[in-house]
Amino acid sequence: AIAQQNELKEVAELATQMSPGDPQGYFALATLTEKSFLPEDFTKALGYYEKAVSVSPSDFRLWLALGKARGRAG
Repeated sequence: AIAQQNELKEVAELATQMSPGDPQGYFALATLTEKSFLPEDFTKALGYYEKAVSVSPSDFRLWLALGKARGRAG
């Protein structure tokens, strides 16, 4: 719940630390990291998307987000 209803990257990081088995924390962290538009943050965001997928491989929404992020990365 914390990860889904925040706008701060630090809160999403805390959510992933508190619940490392929850893909929503990683997804929120990836989304917020990607919004910074810094090249190094985009690479980090891809890693967070991949972590979210690895935690919940049957969730097609996470795969879709990962695919879109990889598409934007080229």
